[in-house]
Amino acid sequence: MLGLCASASAQAGPGDHVRTGGVEFTPSVSFMTEWRSNVYLVETSPTSGLNLQVVPAIGLKLDGNAAKVELDGQYRARYYTNSALQNLNDFSEADVNLDIDIGTDSIIGLKLDDSFSVQTQATEASYARDRALTTVIQNDARGAFTIRPGGALAFDLGGQFSYQNIFTPKEASLANTQANLNSKTHFGPTFRTKWTFFPKTAFVLNYAYSMFDWDQNLVVAKGDNTGTDSIGDWLAVPDGTSHRAWGGLLGRFTERLVLNLSGGYARFVYDEESVVGFASQVGLGGGDAEVDPTSVGFDADATGIPDSLLVVAELEWSPSIASILTLGYRKDIQDSWFTNYVAYHYGFLRYQGLMAARVGLEAEFGYRAEKYVGEVSRDDQLIQVKGGLAVKANNWLQVGVNGHWVRRLSPAFPLAEYDDLGGTVELSFTY
Repeated sequence: MLGLCASASAQAGPGDHVRTGGVEFTPSVSFMTEWRSNVYLVETSPTSGLNLQVVPAIGLKLDGNAAKVELDGQYRARYYTNSALQNLNDFSEADVNLDIDIGTDSIIGLKLDDSFSVQTQATEASYARDRALTTVIQNDARGAFTIRPGGALAFDLGGQFSYQNIFTPKEASLANTQANLNSKTHFGPTFRTKWTFFPKTAFVLNYAYSMFDWDQNLVVAKGDNTGTDSIGDWLAVPDGTSHRAWGGLLGRFTERLVLNLSGGYARFVYDEESVVGFASQVGLGGGDAEVDPTSVGFDADATGIPDSLLVVAELEWSPSIASILTLGYRKDIQDSWFTNYVAYHYGFLRYQGLMAARVGLEAEFGYRAEKYVGEVSRDDQLIQVKGGLAVKANNWLQVGVNGHWVRRLSPAFPLAEYDDLGGTVELSFTY
């Protein structure tokens, strides 16, 4: 980036972005005020709060004949105006995404992409002195060689590596010692085939194999957040392997209609010995009920229907040139950080469009049914409603108003686990 800036003069006007050579920079900053009805996401007696946020961001784009590069990053600082809510202040959230595509017009090319994020989630540990947030640091890296033998056929052969680290409030862990809750690595090869039979429509086939390894195969269980008193002192989080194979159609079939339809199968196999072996390191004997996979339940694998079935069905319809209505359904399965896995159904309805030349409207309703399997087994429901109105005053200033309502339910709880209602007012400046 420094070399590119030094090699050519940069030119820009407000809202036009910064251009130097073939590179385009897009710096921006947003100022927000957010109110939420349940800042700690508790079941009863919620606490409301108002916070102020600053979100600087920058984007970089290079679209050349032989290579394409995109880099986007943003940082978020959040400060609560109520001094009693200072343990929810956060100055660590960030997102960085990098995509590199080399040899876009060659028979053999290279694709590299990396996503790094630091995200926080409020916890019920309102009593925590310094921090009542769970922090998740995640990095996903992927790379693949692309082979284009001719025509509309392309093959991607590569691999993936991911790292995840989860931090919890010290005061919420046993003996105030577990600030670093757990970390996980997973890696493995990937394969993808794409056949484009219309200019904007393709058939795709994907396969991925992954080995995942948790640093702590037993984590401290404290509190009643699992909805049962039979968990004991420890939660088992076994290592394992996964296979994913899926394929389908993706593309624009008419001027106003876009379809994404695919299906597949995933298989998650867990290693009970990873828990039993780790138990000896923390002083639990082989006869302890906490490390008996048959009685505790952490020997559960995802190998059959319906949990292992993968489905993506999304239909986009454009009633006008400036609006998109999307109806979607997804069924997927993921490894979980507090039990073996979670299989879920997610359906949503989304609208995005322009009400006027500079006035945009977004609205979305989503419903997610979750099935957790392992030592913690429970069925949850997550309902989300959100919407926003944005007014682009000119090329460099945008004013936005957004709102949301989120409810999580579980039969393991006598009440809704939590309800959260909130809204934001935002000013965004883009050069």
